[in-house]
Amino acid sequence: MKGPAPQEQRERAHSLFIGTSGYSFEDWVGPFYPPGTPRGKMFDFYLERFPTVEINAMYYRILPPSVMAQIGGRAPEGYPIVVKAHKSLTHERHEAWKLLPEWRKSIEPLVARNQMAGALLQFPYAFRLSEASLEHLRRAGLELAPHPVFVEFRHISWIRPDVFAFLREHGLQFVSVDEPALPGLVPSQPVVTGRVLYVRFHGRNAAHWWGAQGDRYDYLYSAGELTEWREKIKKVRDQVDATYLFFNNCHQGQAASNAQMMQALMEGETE
Repeated sequence: MKGPAPQEQRERAHSLFIGTSGYSFEDWVGPFYPPGTPRGKMFDFYLERFPTVEINAMYYRILPPSVMAQIGGRAPEGYPIVVKAHKSLTHERHEAWKLLPEWRKSIEPLVARNQMAGALLQFPYAFRLSEASLEHLRRAGLELAPHPVFVEFRHISWIRPDVFAFLREHGLQFVSVDEPALPGLVPSQPVVTGRVLYVRFHGRNAAHWWGAQGDRYDYLYSAGELTEWREKIKKVRDQVDATYLFFNNCHQGQAASNAQMMQALMEGETE
Protein backbone atom coordinates (compact mmCIF):
# COMPACT_ATOMS: atom_id res chain seq x y z
CA MET A 1 0.00 0.00 0.00
CA LYS A 2 1.39 3.34 -1.01
CA GLY A 3 0.90 6.47 1.08
CA PRO A 4 0.31 9.95 -0.26
CA ALA A 5 2.97 11.20 -2.66
CA PRO A 6 5.65 13.37 -0.99
CA GLN A 7 4.72 16.49 -2.99
CA GLU A 8 1.05 16.03 -2.14
CA GLN A 9 1.95 15.76 1.54
CA ARG A 10 4.06 18.93 1.47
CA GLU A 11 1.31 21.02 -0.12
CA ARG A 12 -1.18 20.49 2.69
CA ALA A 13 -2.00 23.43 4.96
CA HIS A 14 -0.66 21.48 7.93
CA SER A 15 2.17 19.30 6.66
CA LEU A 16 2.24 15.70 7.82
CA PHE A 17 5.41 13.68 7.32
CA ILE A 18 5.47 9.98 8.19
CA GLY A 19 8.56 7.83 7.73
CA THR A 20 11.03 5.50 9.41
CA SER A 21 14.27 5.79 11.35
CA GLY A 22 16.56 4.58 8.61
CA TYR A 23 15.72 2.57 5.51
CA SER A 24 18.72 0.37 4.66
CA PHE A 25 18.02 -2.92 6.45
CA GLU A 26 18.62 -6.36 5.00
CA ASP A 27 15.82 -7.91 7.08
CA TRP A 28 13.31 -5.57 5.39
CA VAL A 29 13.80 -7.48 2.13
CA GLY A 30 10.71 -9.63 1.90
CA PRO A 31 8.59 -7.98 4.60
CA PHE A 32 8.83 -4.53 2.94
CA TYR A 33 11.25 -4.46 0.01
CA PRO A 34 10.51 -6.91 -2.81
CA PRO A 35 12.58 -10.11 -2.69
CA GLY A 36 15.97 -9.62 -4.27
CA THR A 37 16.08 -5.83 -3.76
CA PRO A 38 19.76 -4.81 -3.54
CA ARG A 39 20.82 -2.32 -0.89
CA GLY A 40 21.48 0.30 -3.57
CA LYS A 41 17.85 0.25 -4.71
CA MET A 42 16.20 0.37 -1.29
CA PHE A 43 15.93 4.15 -1.04
CA ASP A 44 14.29 4.41 -4.47
CA PHE A 45 11.55 2.03 -3.30
CA TYR A 46 11.26 3.86 0.03
CA LEU A 47 10.88 7.26 -1.65
CA GLU A 48 7.79 6.10 -3.50
CA ARG A 49 6.05 5.40 -0.20
CA PHE A 50 7.23 7.86 2.43
CA PRO A 51 7.68 11.65 2.37
CA THR A 52 10.55 11.86 4.88
CA VAL A 53 13.33 9.81 6.50
CA GLU A 54 15.71 9.92 9.45
CA ILE A 55 19.37 9.17 8.70
CA ASN A 56 20.31 7.31 11.87
CA ALA A 57 23.60 5.99 10.52
CA MET A 58 25.22 9.33 11.34
CA TYR A 59 24.98 8.46 15.03
CA TYR A 60 27.53 5.68 14.57
CA ARG A 61 29.87 7.38 12.11
CA ILE A 62 29.89 10.63 10.23
CA LEU A 63 29.29 9.82 6.59
CA PRO A 64 31.44 11.50 3.92
CA PRO A 65 29.77 14.35 2.02
CA SER A 66 29.91 12.19 -1.11
CA VAL A 67 27.66 9.57 0.53
CA MET A 68 25.22 12.21 1.75
CA ALA A 69 25.20 13.68 -1.75
CA GLN A 70 24.22 10.26 -3.14
CA ILE A 71 21.39 9.97 -0.63
CA GLY A 72 20.12 13.48 -1.24
CA GLY A 73 20.57 13.17 -4.97
CA ARG A 74 18.12 10.26 -5.16
CA ALA A 75 15.38 12.27 -3.45
CA PRO A 76 13.55 15.30 -4.85
CA GLU A 77 14.85 18.74 -3.91
CA GLY A 78 13.15 19.83 -0.71
CA TYR A 79 12.54 16.25 0.45
CA PRO A 80 12.86 16.56 4.27
CA ILE A 81 15.67 14.51 5.78
CA VAL A 82 16.40 14.57 9.51
CA VAL A 83 19.99 13.69 10.42
CA LYS A 84 20.79 12.12 13.75
CA ALA A 85 23.63 13.75 15.66
CA HIS A 86 26.82 11.75 16.14
CA LYS A 87 27.08 9.92 19.46
CA SER A 88 29.89 12.23 20.56
CA LEU A 89 27.28 14.95 20.98
CA THR A 90 24.81 12.87 23.00
CA HIS A 91 26.45 9.79 24.53
CA GLU A 92 30.20 10.54 24.61
CA ARG A 93 29.95 14.17 25.61
CA HIS A 94 33.56 14.57 26.76
CA GLU A 95 34.33 15.08 23.04
CA ALA A 96 31.02 16.73 22.20
CA TRP A 97 32.21 19.56 19.97
CA LYS A 98 35.31 17.97 18.43
CA LEU A 99 33.55 16.36 15.45
CA LEU A 100 31.02 19.10 14.71
CA PRO A 101 33.02 20.61 11.81
CA GLU A 102 33.10 17.17 10.15
CA TRP A 103 29.36 16.71 10.79
CA ARG A 104 28.55 20.11 9.28
CA LYS A 105 30.64 19.28 6.22
CA SER A 106 28.80 15.99 5.82
CA ILE A 107 25.34 17.59 5.62
CA GLU A 108 26.33 20.29 3.11
CA PRO A 109 24.86 18.35 0.13
CA LEU A 110 21.50 18.16 1.90
CA VAL A 111 21.58 21.86 2.73
CA ALA A 112 22.31 22.67 -0.91
CA ARG A 113 19.21 20.74 -2.01
CA ASN A 114 16.98 22.22 0.70
CA GLN A 115 16.61 18.76 2.27
CA MET A 116 18.10 19.34 5.72
CA ALA A 117 14.99 19.22 7.90
CA GLY A 118 16.87 19.23 11.18
CA ALA A 119 19.27 17.54 13.58
CA LEU A 120 18.05 14.86 15.98
CA LEU A 121 19.74 14.64 19.37
CA GLN A 122 18.71 11.41 21.11
CA PHE A 123 20.14 11.40 24.63
CA PRO A 124 20.55 8.25 26.75
CA TYR A 125 18.70 7.34 29.94
CA ALA A 126 21.79 8.39 31.92
CA PHE A 127 21.45 12.00 30.69
CA ARG A 128 19.55 13.58 33.59
CA LEU A 129 18.32 17.09 34.25
CA SER A 130 21.08 19.28 35.73
CA GLU A 131 22.59 22.70 35.18
CA ALA A 132 25.45 21.11 33.24
CA SER A 133 23.00 19.25 31.03
CA LEU A 134 20.99 22.41 30.37
CA GLU A 135 24.18 24.23 29.39
CA HIS A 136 25.06 21.38 27.03
CA LEU A 137 21.66 21.71 25.36
CA ARG A 138 21.97 25.47 25.09
CA ARG A 139 25.33 25.21 23.37
CA ALA A 140 24.13 22.40 21.10
CA GLY A 141 21.33 24.64 19.86
CA LEU A 142 23.83 27.39 19.06
CA GLU A 143 26.37 25.08 17.43
CA LEU A 144 23.79 23.37 15.19
CA ALA A 145 22.07 26.57 14.09
CA PRO A 146 20.50 27.49 11.75
CA HIS A 147 19.12 23.97 11.45
CA PRO A 148 16.13 22.94 13.58
CA VAL A 149 17.22 20.91 16.59
CA PHE A 150 14.99 18.10 17.85
CA VAL A 151 15.81 16.81 21.33
CA GLU A 152 14.81 13.36 22.62
CA PHE A 153 15.16 12.48 26.28
CA ARG A 154 14.90 9.03 27.82
CA HIS A 155 14.78 9.96 31.54
CA ILE A 156 11.65 11.28 33.22
CA SER A 157 13.55 14.03 35.07
CA TRP A 158 13.17 16.15 31.91
CA ILE A 159 9.39 16.08 31.93
CA ARG A 160 8.79 19.41 33.67
CA PRO A 161 7.14 22.67 32.64
CA ASP A 162 10.33 24.64 33.34
CA VAL A 163 12.28 22.35 31.00
CA PHE A 164 9.71 22.86 28.26
CA ALA A 165 10.00 26.63 28.81
CA PHE A 166 13.79 26.36 28.55
CA LEU A 167 13.51 24.50 25.25
CA ARG A 168 11.14 27.13 23.85
CA GLU A 169 13.43 29.94 24.98
CA HIS A 170 16.42 28.40 23.22
CA GLY A 171 14.63 27.29 20.06
CA LEU A 172 14.91 23.57 20.83
CA GLN A 173 12.08 21.24 19.83
CA PHE A 174 10.99 18.44 22.13
CA VAL A 175 10.72 14.93 20.69
CA SER A 176 7.68 13.05 21.96
CA VAL A 177 8.13 9.30 22.20
CA ASP A 178 6.13 6.12 22.33
CA GLU A 179 7.95 3.55 24.42
CA PRO A 180 7.14 1.12 27.25
CA ALA A 181 5.43 2.50 30.36
CA LEU A 182 8.33 1.62 32.66
CA PRO A 183 9.52 3.50 35.77
CA GLY A 184 11.91 6.30 34.92
CA LEU A 185 11.11 6.45 31.20
CA VAL A 186 9.45 9.37 29.44
CA PRO A 187 5.66 8.99 29.24
CA SER A 188 4.00 8.70 25.85
CA GLN A 189 2.42 12.11 25.43
CA PRO A 190 2.65 14.84 22.78
CA VAL A 191 4.68 17.85 23.88
CA VAL A 192 5.17 20.90 21.67
CA THR A 193 7.97 23.44 22.24
CA GLY A 194 8.12 24.88 18.72
CA ARG A 195 6.21 24.82 15.46
CA VAL A 196 6.75 21.10 14.90
CA LEU A 197 5.26 18.07 16.62
CA TYR A 198 7.90 15.35 16.40
CA VAL A 199 7.09 11.82 17.54
CA ARG A 200 9.34 8.74 17.50
CA PHE A 201 7.77 5.29 17.90
CA HIS A 202 10.15 2.85 19.59
CA GLY A 203 7.68 0.09 20.38
CA ARG A 204 6.34 -1.13 23.72
CA ASN A 205 8.57 -4.13 24.26
CA ALA A 206 8.70 -3.75 28.05
CA ALA A 207 10.02 -7.27 28.67
CA HIS A 208 13.19 -6.64 26.66
CA TRP A 209 13.69 -2.87 27.04
CA TRP A 210 16.55 -3.22 29.51
CA GLY A 211 18.00 -6.31 27.84
CA ALA A 212 19.79 -6.75 24.54
CA GLN A 213 19.52 -3.67 22.33
CA GLY A 214 18.56 -5.87 19.41
CA ASP A 215 15.35 -6.92 21.18
CA ARG A 216 14.34 -3.48 22.46
CA TYR A 217 12.79 -2.31 19.20
CA ASP A 218 11.25 -5.63 18.17
CA TYR A 219 7.58 -4.65 18.30
CA LEU A 220 4.64 -4.33 15.93
CA TYR A 221 2.01 -1.73 16.82
CA SER A 222 -1.64 -2.62 16.50
CA ALA A 223 -4.10 -0.38 14.69
CA GLY A 224 -5.66 0.42 18.05
CA GLU A 225 -2.38 1.61 19.53
CA LEU A 226 -1.74 3.87 16.54
CA THR A 227 -5.29 5.19 16.70
CA GLU A 228 -4.52 6.33 20.27
CA TRP A 229 -1.78 8.52 18.83
CA ARG A 230 -4.00 9.83 16.06
CA GLU A 231 -6.32 11.19 18.72
CA LYS A 232 -3.43 12.69 20.70
CA ILE A 233 -2.09 14.38 17.57
CA LYS A 234 -5.49 15.87 16.74
CA LYS A 235 -5.51 17.64 20.10
CA VAL A 236 -2.27 19.57 19.47
CA ARG A 237 -2.11 19.94 15.69
CA ASP A 238 -3.44 23.51 15.83
CA GLN A 239 -0.30 24.48 17.78
CA VAL A 240 2.10 23.46 15.00
CA ASP A 241 2.79 23.92 11.31
CA ALA A 242 4.05 20.38 10.73
CA THR A 243 3.98 16.93 12.28
CA TYR A 244 6.79 14.39 11.88
CA LEU A 245 6.10 10.77 12.84
CA PHE A 246 9.02 8.35 12.68
CA PHE A 247 8.95 4.63 13.41
CA ASN A 248 12.05 3.09 14.99
CA ASN A 249 10.69 -0.43 15.62
CA CYS A 250 12.95 -1.60 12.86
CA HIS A 251 12.97 -5.42 13.05
CA GLN A 252 11.71 -7.32 10.01
CA GLY A 253 10.21 -4.24 8.38
CA GLN A 254 7.85 -3.55 11.29
CA ALA A 255 8.64 0.17 11.17
CA ALA A 256 7.65 0.40 7.51
CA SER A 257 4.49 -1.60 8.11
CA ASN A 258 3.43 0.62 11.00
CA ALA A 259 4.34 3.80 9.11
CA GLN A 260 2.02 2.72 6.30
CA MET A 261 -0.70 1.88 8.82
CA MET A 262 -0.34 5.35 10.32
CA GLN A 263 -0.54 6.94 6.88
CA ALA A 264 -3.88 5.24 6.35
CA LEU A 265 -5.14 6.26 9.79
CA MET A 266 -4.04 9.88 9.34
CA GLU A 267 -5.41 10.28 5.83
CA GLY A 268 -7.55 13.41 5.78
CA GLU A 269 -6.67 14.46 9.33
CA THR A 270 -4.50 17.40 8.26
CA GLU A 271 -6.73 18.99 5.66
